Amino acid sequence: MRFVMAAALTAALLSVVTLSAGETSAKKPLGTWTRTKDDSTITFRFTNDTLHYASSDAGGGKLVVDADYAMSKDGKVLFGRVRTIKEGQGPDVGDLFSFGCTVKGDTLTITDFKGTGATALAASFIQGDYKKGEAKKK
Repeated sequence: MRFVMAAALTAALLSVVTLSAGETSAKKPLGTWTRTKDDSTITFRFTNDTLHYASSDAGGGKLVVDADYAMSKDGKVLFGRVRTIKEGQGPDVGDLFSFGCTVKGDTLTITDFKGTGATALAASFIQGDYKKGEAKKK
């Protein structure tokens, strides 16, 4: 009898551990999000493990960056690290950043942007509402 109870308890504990390990993290804002500010188009494209950022040339120069990112467990904060700079100047490889992010319908809202190095200067430019989908060509 003891053996049966021990086996049942072990099986129950293993199923709980397996369920906990299988929990998914907060939902990521996958897809492409764009906005226009001061005649510049800003685009974020989120894949499962990479954030692609691009801003069009509007006096400040074009910038294209790839970053590693993750979401906080509550899904309210995105944090990342600049991995590559494909075009332009500004941040350095390894710069860290974070921002609040919420998705409602087809709108992504970015708030509370913080960063290290040159990324720290981008808050007023990056914060705001983005629409889902590719930017329309002019």
